[in-house]
Amino acid sequence: MRETRRKSMLVISKLLFIILVSLLLAGCPIIKGDTTYTVSGRVTLLDGGSGLGDVKLQFSGGHGIATTRSDGSWTKSGLKGNVTITPVKDGWAFTPSSRNVSGARSDIDFQASPTETYSASGYVRDGLGIPISGVAIEFDRHFSSVSTGSDGKWTKPGLSGTVIATPRKNGWTFNPGNRPLTPTATTADFTGGYTVSGRVADKSGRGVGYAKLTFDGSSYSTTADENGYWTKAELSGSITVTARKDRWTFSPPSRTVSEPDSDVSFEGTYRADGRVRDADGSAVSSVSLDFSGGHRSVYTDSYGHWTRDGLFGDVTVTPLLSDWTFNPPSHTITSPDYEYSFTRTYTVSGRVTDQQGNGVRSVAITFSGGHRSSFTDENGYWTKEGLSGPITVTPNPTGYTFDPQYLIVDKPSSNVDFTAIPQSTGYSVSGRVTDQHGAGIADVLLFLGGGFGTARTGSTGFWSASELSGDVTVTPAETGLVFTPETVTISGSSSNVDFVGNPVANAYTVSGKVIDSRDGSGLYKVSFTFSGGFGRTQSDVLGDWSKSGLYGTVTVTPSRPGWTFAPESRVVTGTNSFVDFSGTPTGNSESDGGGR
Repeated sequence: MRETRRKSMLVISKLLFIILVSLLLAGCPIIKGDTTYTVSGRVTLLDGGSGLGDVKLQFSGGHGIATTRSDGSWTKSGLKGNVTITPVKDGWAFTPSSRNVSGARSDIDFQASPTETYSASGYVRDGLGIPISGVAIEFDRHFSSVSTGSDGKWTKPGLSGTVIATPRKNGWTFNPGNRPLTPTATTADFTGGYTVSGRVADKSGRGVGYAKLTFDGSSYSTTADENGYWTKAELSGSITVTARKDRWTFSPPSRTVSEPDSDVSFEGTYRADGRVRDADGSAVSSVSLDFSGGHRSVYTDSYGHWTRDGLFGDVTVTPLLSDWTFNPPSHTITSPDYEYSFTRTYTVSGRVTDQQGNGVRSVAITFSGGHRSSFTDENGYWTKEGLSGPITVTPNPTGYTFDPQYLIVDKPSSNVDFTAIPQSTGYSVSGRVTDQHGAGIADVLLFLGGGFGTARTGSTGFWSASELSGDVTVTPAETGLVFTPETVTISGSSSNVDFVGNPVANAYTVSGKVIDSRDGSGLYKVSFTFSGGFGRTQSDVLGDWSKSGLYGTVTVTPSRPGWTFAPESRVVTGTNSFVDFSGTPTGNSESDGGGR
């Protein structure tokens, strides 16, 4: 039984073997099936390795064609069995000429070379005919580039068909931008120009807008933009570049270039100028102009003109002249394109007193030229700022006449004083007290007999008195002076009661300073009286004061409303320049109308 089964299995096995062999010999798909495969590869140039596009790949066995992409790559699917692949493109030969495949592959590559080639050449020079070396001549259709030599020449063999040649070099432009090459047109020359650029700025880094850049050897120029940046193309040979702008000086003055350069820059400083005038337009000389940023000061010339070189950035200019002020107080210079001018102004001040030397309050002080009025404070003091040119100063209250009636000022002054004389029905007298040279003597006290009190000379030596009656004896008195005549007796109106004062021997001068005890600053408008009939004086804006013509022992006493002083007074017997005082406010220290 076992033997029979074994024989049966052997027969079946033989039959199956015979069937399998028959199927294999007939190519039956039952064994291989309908399996397809994919192949790919690349077509490149023989002389450079770049991909070659538009090559047709033909496949045997009716499998059609494939076309290479721009980088030379290609792919073909759906192949069966043994297939021969052949690349084809007009004007090109391929190595190998064909390849066989029978299964999937990704390395089916070919190399291409032109079948008909020619050689091309040319020169690249600048506008002066100077050779330009190192220029890359690039070609389309996947041909590799070449470079010019020291003589500006280039040569390219192995070209085929129509090829576009394009010159390239960083910082250069070329004319024409490219040229076509063919087997019958194998020469291509180019003219090149280089590009330079930079910035024009001042020493603070701020751009100098619209500066002009000129180039020697060329009629061309360019202009920087608003931030100082500029560019110039198509230059040839060695060129000197110069930056220019009115009122500017540049460092370096110029630069020489012979090739592309992106940092042809210039650093500049500017010149500013202006004038200082009075209101009438007349020049003011010897005014100091101070500049911020550490720049050195300059002075106005005899025409009132000033100029300053070497400035950069924003600079503030301030005019300075002792005792004078200016309108405006300063200018901030942001550009040198304007004239920065100033009008000189000044401050005047004074006091209005009655014939006994007491201050007269609320007197209107008017000024010509359209200036607003000022008013005396409770002690008769007044101040006016911002004046310019000759100004007529006139006191204007009701019920008074003044000596003098008006004064003309044209510079700073702190003693523009007036004496207020009440209007009356009695007779009036007036006159003048002068020195031996005819100059008026101010602040001379005149004693009026008959109980009519005193009068005092003004800044020009004039004096007056009114409401007199009967016989009146006038006696002048001033420390350090003797007068001729010693007295004059009047009995009616007169306008020439004059005296001449002459200095006495052994007179001395004292001076000092009065300060604010709070911060040590000078105290302004402190009044000083002197015993013995020597009159009075007043401290200036710095707190300084002085008095001359004293003799003998004199007590000096400071006063100012709202202030106390230490010491309260000092005694002097001879010349002394350190008669100093310290003031302390007791209330409103500004109550007298002046500042410190």
